[in-house]
Amino acid sequence: MKKAIFITVRSNSTRLPNKAYRKIKNQYTIEYVIDQVKKSSLSDLIVLCTTELPADDKLCEIAINNNIKFFRGNEVDKLERWNGACDKYDVDFCIDSIRKNIKDYNKDLETSGVHKDLSQFPIYEKANR
Repeated sequence: MKKAIFITVRSNSTRLPNKAYRKIKNQYTIEYVIDQVKKSSLSDLIVLCTTELPADDKLCEIAINNNIKFFRGNEVDKLERWNGACDKYDVDFCIDSIRKNIKDYNKDLETSGVHKDLSQFPIYEKANR
């Protein structure tokens, strides 16, 4: 079973636009997230999930520079992006990158991630009506 951690990010966030590109001590904020996720010993793959918008090209460059994969998909539907990333990278089980610490990543990878068939989730069905 292939397990992945998805980092979901886009440039045109409504609450704080371009937050991923803000720098702290010469490092993009998204790179801090990438560094934390890389500490997981149970993940087979890390995928930065972003949109197909040109504004997100830089996020893909950051993913490449940090030796992780990326997937580009629907701007609005995050679950559709995750499903596309599952298909592209043959992922069976995934979690998102919203965790407090590395213990949480590993615990969720063992027990409570999302299985590839995202259509089982009510929010996914609702988004695709």
